[in-house]
This record gives sequence, structure tokens and C-alpha cells, in this order.
Amino acid sequence: MKNIKQEKAATGIDIAISLGIISITLAILGALYFNLYISNTQIERKTEAINFATQILEKMESYYYSDVTQEAFTVSENANGKNEIVGIEIPKGYNVTVQITKYPEGESLDVVKQVAVTILYHVGEKEYSIVLSRNKEKETLIVPNIPKIEENMVPVRVVKNGNSRVYKQTNTSDNQWYNYNQKRWALAIMNDVEDNVKEEDLYVWIPRYAYNSNNATDVKFLYSSTNKIVNETGNLEELTESYIVDNKFVNKNGYWIKVSELSNDVVATRLNNSIYGQMQY
Repeated sequence: MKNIKQEKAATGIDIAISLGIISITLAILGALYFNLYISNTQIERKTEAINFATQILEKMESYYYSDVTQEAFTVSENANGKNEIVGIEIPKGYNVTVQITKYPEGESLDVVKQVAVTILYHVGEKEYSIVLSRNKEKETLIVPNIPKIEENMVPVRVVKNGNSRVYKQTNTSDNQWYNYNQKRWALAIMNDVEDNVKEEDLYVWIPRYAYNSNNATDVKFLYSSTNKIVNETGNLEELTESYIVDNKFVNKNGYWIKVSELSNDVVATRLNNSIYGQMQY
């Protein structure tokens, strides 16, 4: 007779072992998925942090050496209520600090600064950081048409105060007074008013410049009463034939005009519509 093999039903122990194996497998898969998620998030956050730091250092290159200061490279709140530094918005979750030091340390001459950007961010409960740095060398500059302060005139600088602006009296040695590359033109008022400066009292300096006859918004600053261009490195170049100097600059390095009259002045309007505008005031 053939032996008949009897099949046994699964016991409670078998089921327990199977459930245990399934639980362990799910735990391993969950851990692998979590680690993969954390790893991808870390790569993404690090890439974004490096991108922000690179943007800040690239923006630094457009600043004159004297304008690369701790104050200028501090995070502040912009008009939209978001954090920004040198005009670059920084989203939540990133903590940005910039350290500016003389390079190398102990050097008696102030000709090189090291700008180090540190960005902190979190992935899960862990904190990470990236640091990028770049050196800024002092330029040998020919400055185009430094504003000429007339008798009884007082320089004024713009100070951000949340969504509004406050006007503070200053002096011509203040490196925050104006910066054409940052669209901050030189402002001034007539007579000392003890910081009670009103917008309607502001005058703005229109520096001598030439505009391209083929593109009026393409302007080049000129040096003194010459028709030579001050180029991007702060040196002089000959003015090409395609550029025109307005008659308003005859025998002048520039002129003052009330801010309220800007829109009525063709020369000022042309400059305000160029890469150096809209003027910030």
C-alpha cells in the first residue's frame, strides 16, 4: 500500500515566526527608506546652501572694497517680511552669517579682506553647515564725479526701518552714503535739520555720464569734466563715438536736483531708467 503523507496545518508558532519576519522586513525597509529620504534631503539642502553662499560671494564682487563691511553683509528683514542679505532672499530654515576679516591676519596693510559665508541648516534633528570664502582685493579706483557738496548742504543716507525708510544726516566720508552699483545715489539736504529729514527736502546728485545713441538706457559714467569712461574696474577708457554727453554737463562734473523734480528732468530720467536705477531713496 502507498503511504499517504498527511499535510499538517500551520501552527501558532509558524504564524508568529512569519509575522516576526514580516515585521523585521518592514522595519528594515522603513529604515532604508528613512535613511534614503534623509540622505536625499541632506544633499538637496546642502546644494541650496552652497548656492546661496555662492550668490552672496558673487554679489560681493560688485562692491567696492570699502563697501565690503560687516554692516553691509548682515541679514535683515526686507519689505516683504523675509530675510535677505545684499538683496538676496534667504528662505526659512537657513541661518546665514558673513565674517569679514583682514587677510592675512596680523597684516598691517589693509589691502585684502577675506569674506567667509557660513550657512547653517537642519535635516531631521541634526545640524549641518557649509562655509565658503573668497578674498576681496582693494581696487585702485578712479571714482566718477564725487558729489560736490555746496555751501549749507548736508549729505543724507537712507536707512531701512522695516517696510519704511529713515533719512539720516551723514558726512562725505561715510562709505554708505552712495554707491552707483547698488542704485544708491548721493542724497543731500539744504541746511542742518538735526535728522528731521523729509523726503520732499531731498536733493540728488546726477553725475556726469554719457549715453549710447542706439540705446539711451545704456550709460557710462565719466571722469571729472573729461569724456573718458570709468570702466568696471575703476580705470579710464576713451569714450567711443556711439556715446553722447548731454549739454547739461558742459563744464560740470554733475549737478544737484530735487528728488521731486526727477521725472521732469530728461537727463536725470535717462539715468534713472538705466542699469543704475531705479534710484533707491
